Amino acid sequence: MKRGLETQRNLFTRKFAENESITRTSYKIVHKMAERGKPFTDGNFIKGCMMEAANDLCPEKADLFGSISLSASSVVRRTEELGENIVLQIREKAKNLLWYSLALDESTDLSSTSQLLVFIRGVNLDFQITEELASVCSMHGTTTGKDIFMEVQKTLQDYNLQWNQLRGVTVDGGKNMAGVRKGLVGQIRTQLEDLQIPGALFIHQQALCGKDLDISCVLKPAVSAVNFIRGHALNHRQFQAFLEEIDSDFCDLPYHTAVRWLSCGKVLFRFYKLRNEIDVFLTEKDRADPQLSKLSFLVDITSHMNELNLKLQGKDNLVCDLYRIIKGFRRKLSLFEAQLEGENFSHFHCFKEFCATIA
Repeated sequence: MKRGLETQRNLFTRKFAENESITRTSYKIVHKMAERGKPFTDGNFIKGCMMEAANDLCPEKADLFGSISLSASSVVRRTEELGENIVLQIREKAKNLLWYSLALDESTDLSSTSQLLVFIRGVNLDFQITEELASVCSMHGTTTGKDIFMEVQKTLQDYNLQWNQLRGVTVDGGKNMAGVRKGLVGQIRTQLEDLQIPGALFIHQQALCGKDLDISCVLKPAVSAVNFIRGHALNHRQFQAFLEEIDSDFCDLPYHTAVRWLSCGKVLFRFYKLRNEIDVFLTEKDRADPQLSKLSFLVDITSHMNELNLKLQGKDNLVCDLYRIIKGFRRKLSLFEAQLEGENFSHFHCFKEFCATIA
């Protein structure tokens, strides 16, 4: 009898461990799907692939793989549970934050709905840094500075964060964000003044990395040529076939997307590398080739700015590190200026190559 009870207990223990492993596996797969932005219905496809592999590699474990729940409803439920758990973790960390800063960005998605992203970065007494996406707010109505401020205030209330703990706000250059009166910046400053709290530091992205540099004389003609090629299906197919025929190093031209920081540099670089092919293609289409005498120089400039942008990104960067990076870039600009005056183009590879071709 004792042996029988022991056998039953082992059976129940093993079954419980199997069920726990199956549930854990389901959560891990759903987490990977959420990270990649896959549709909920892809769970059935993934399970079908796993069953095919299990039937060939380990038929004795096929029933175990078949027990993994990946139906659309299960994926939705587990995704919601994972999201709720993440929010709980952030709330728990927010309780111990001594100071925090915010980074906000507002943009419109494909369904014409304005999406406000609120990132939080804080530090506790042990100098442990927390960096997380605090909320994604869908704004279906107006997106004035006051509307955005109300969403920000709601996010702070959800995480029980106080205004007197705020030490920095980073926003983009939109008027509804950066406006000193009716914009979000003005709304936050008014709130801090009403609470008699010293003003926080406001950093505008357009002030970083030469955002105010006017390169429209090059960018507009280049984007127009790219849109002519990419915006018409026939032109796009013919251009891709032309690049494949001549065995080009590149297979296509990228679109320019203003909301992506690195897009401008990437588009100009690809346009410069394919300038001869674009010239031939536009000539065949009886379209004037844009005269971009400054293209090669601006390709190098935007390349250096993109390099700076990438250094400023990433987690766990301290303000002293960011200051060192900015200070180093300013010194690099002084070096570039001195080298250009002496006709030394060692840091401007595309411009140097272009000068060699016309010499």
